Amino acid sequence: MRTVLVAVDGSPTARRAAALAGEISLGAKARCILVHVRATPSGDWDRAARGDQAAPSRPTSEESEWLSEVRHRGPKDAELVILEGSPVEAVLTYAQKNPPDLLVCGRRGSSPTPAQLLGGVSSALLQHARCPVLVVP
Repeated sequence: MRTVLVAVDGSPTARRAAALAGEISLGAKARCILVHVRATPSGDWDRAARGDQAAPSRPTSEESEWLSEVRHRGPKDAELVILEGSPVEAVLTYAQKNPPDLLVCGRRGSSPTPAQLLGGVSSALLQHARCPVLVVP
């Protein structure tokens, strides 16, 4: 295993997923990449329509905290990638361009939808990712 990619959104399940991805990465001596997808700012739809999903700004304090948590228990060189747009499309596009050996995500994200077995993002990643997906409760 060379690369573990973990989708994070700040929810409790995403934090557990990030911690587990860090532990797996450390044990496998693999790269650990956290991916956070921000909503596309209004007025920036032209860039999003061109498929430019890279976020131009620096990490927020919350995003930096997620990375620090992973680095504390996992690989010290864990990375954070910030994208913009639809979480499913952005994570899948990133994973297609930078194929991981394992994709990790939380079972439910931070959206306020009614309780289901899986959230929309984790369900879509399970259905469409081209690599193994680990969903963390």
